Amino acid sequence: MLRFFFLIPLIFINLSVFGQSKQKITINAPDHISIQYGIKQLSKFYTEKGLSVDVSSKEEGDDKVDVLIILSETPMGIEAEGFRISQEQTTLRLEASDAAGAMYGILDILDQLKTGGTLGDIRDKTINPAHAFRGIKFNLPWSSYREHESLQVHTNTVRDLTYWEKFFDMMAENRFNAITLFSIHPWPFMVKSDKYPEASSLSEGELKEWIAYWHTLFGMAKERSIKVFMVNFNIYVSPEFARAHDVAKYSEHLNWGYNGKGDYSPLVQEYNREMVKLVLEEYPELSGIGVSQNERMEGVTEEVWQQWIVDTYFDLIGEAKPEREFFLRGHTHPAPDLTREAVEKNKAILPSTVWLDLKFNWSHGHATPDLHYIHGGSDSDFWWNPTPENYQVVFTIRNEDFFVLRWGQADFIRQLLQKNNLPGIGGYLIGSETYIPAYDYITRPGAHKTWEYAFEKQWLFYQTWGRLLYDPKTEDSHFVESFDKRYAIDYGDKLFEAHQLVGIMPLRLASYFGATWDFTLYSEGFLSGFRPWRGEVVDNTSAFLSIEEIIGSKPISPDWLNIAEYVKYTLNSQTIPEEKTTPLELARELEDKSSQALDLLKTIKSNDPTLMHEVADIKAWAYLAKYFAAKLQAGVEFETYKGTKESNYQKQALASLQKAKEYWSEVIKITSPYFEEIPLLHFGDDFLREEFEKPVDKFSWKNFEDQVQRDIDYVRNFKE
Repeated sequence: MLRFFFLIPLIFINLSVFGQSKQKITINAPDHISIQYGIKQLSKFYTEKGLSVDVSSKEEGDDKVDVLIILSETPMGIEAEGFRISQEQTTLRLEASDAAGAMYGILDILDQLKTGGTLGDIRDKTINPAHAFRGIKFNLPWSSYREHESLQVHTNTVRDLTYWEKFFDMMAENRFNAITLFSIHPWPFMVKSDKYPEASSLSEGELKEWIAYWHTLFGMAKERSIKVFMVNFNIYVSPEFARAHDVAKYSEHLNWGYNGKGDYSPLVQEYNREMVKLVLEEYPELSGIGVSQNERMEGVTEEVWQQWIVDTYFDLIGEAKPEREFFLRGHTHPAPDLTREAVEKNKAILPSTVWLDLKFNWSHGHATPDLHYIHGGSDSDFWWNPTPENYQVVFTIRNEDFFVLRWGQADFIRQLLQKNNLPGIGGYLIGSETYIPAYDYITRPGAHKTWEYAFEKQWLFYQTWGRLLYDPKTEDSHFVESFDKRYAIDYGDKLFEAHQLVGIMPLRLASYFGATWDFTLYSEGFLSGFRPWRGEVVDNTSAFLSIEEIIGSKPISPDWLNIAEYVKYTLNSQTIPEEKTTPLELARELEDKSSQALDLLKTIKSNDPTLMHEVADIKAWAYLAKYFAAKLQAGVEFETYKGTKESNYQKQALASLQKAKEYWSEVIKITSPYFEEIPLLHFGDDFLREEFEKPVDKFSWKNFEDQVQRDIDYVRNFKE
């Protein structure tokens, strides 16, 4: 019997390259773009060490080669995008089942070398990715889902390919392998239809520039083994097409609204099919197409709604050559059973890889690690139970809650991944709708600002999410070493631990307040630009969460008591069930952990302004946690006063609120050198805006100082 063995790269690195007499290392590697990318990063390291690098792609190596990449296609125990590193005498061996895995293996070797060791110190390991889909949600600033200063300010930056080179480098370094580029209707920026030339106002030269831009962007992503999905919003057309044919009038300007009745006319459907078909033909390097099937599709039954998505997109993407992947966002509407049936029933015409995207706890995934509902409020597990056969679920963990302060709470991420490690769950997508991590319009200029782009400041957010998505067993020591290397210090453990302690603040507020869609919570600002519609107490004075709103919040988990419920238990002398978390328990946790974090930071002094900016962010979180704790305490005291009419409870509430005010003042003092005020989409756009007695257009903690005082005045002057 004849047996055929397929060889794919194994990496061998001769430890003698660090010998004193060695001035050059030679690498023999397959000529694959992602492997070459990894080698390029490794070569930069060697060059800085004074070694030159010679790379060859000869099929067979010889005794003079220091790094030999001979890869095996089916190595034992190594899955897609995984790798194995092992020491064999004077050779370091890296095995992978594909080019992406080889690239990650090379980058892992580089990580270890950067800690100060040599090739001989590199640890043996086998790592397989825990999740096949590890993506970043990215909203494009053109034809954007919403129009607002905080989005359109990024246009020039996102058009700059230098930005994308750095962003994709960050993604590869942190093991992200997918990016979803969301846009209401991106197609006219990518192709022009001979059948519908009126759909685009771009000149021939302008379109040529756009096409070159997209090809380069997709190519850079492919080099780093990153899949790119262009995600559109279903039933829209271009503004020019809407005016020319008097169809889908809501497409003319986004301020007309992104919710409401859709135009189901045959022309709208045929136009969309034509544009998607042309995009798939023009960009063979594009990994996939995505569609969000909720916005602007009302006015018909959900069955018609769902079938429109099927008839418009499914076969086009399934027939595309080369084969693409399909990214479909699920919602409460159309109903989960309709969407699941549509995907499973049409297996024959869909591509082999289908990702079904669901928002984890709606638009505020940084809350509790337990899933309670998705976009629209559905708590159905029918998406993945029973386990689907022709698609995998992707949970989107949205961040609409902190843009100013750095964040990276590793334990929360680990808990979320562990609790939701279910059959049928293929991965995760992180990102925002109201924020684009491109142009840094947030940070004041100064010596502390040593980065160019917004995502670079938020390095810990991307590193904790990316590394833990790839390998949830990644130890805290990795992040500690990142602090040490970044700031050339030996106390990164203190900074990381402090981040973990204070990083619970936005999580606990989002869990306690129970937000839903985008504008309903901005945790670091203690703001709710719109109310969640979940039965909570509403105070329309301002977007700031007043003491009455904290008393009457509706937590996400039924095991959490709000203040009103807790005080009712105590006043009625009822035993609180053990499984219930009380507001005072939450307040103690916030107070204790914030104090621990501040103690850790007491001895940190440095002439590095960027390091001290990072320290300031941690301190700001600590005092926000203390503010929240004091406000919870005050809420319990005030609600007890309302129930008993005993004035000592009112005095206690006033004292707690005075303490809270002092903490808020500390936040202002700490952040003022780095931050002034920013446009914030949570306050509303031209289409949707909550009417408050005190409207505010820009966010800063100082802009809400009067509302902090208002709580005090309200409690002092309270009358039934």
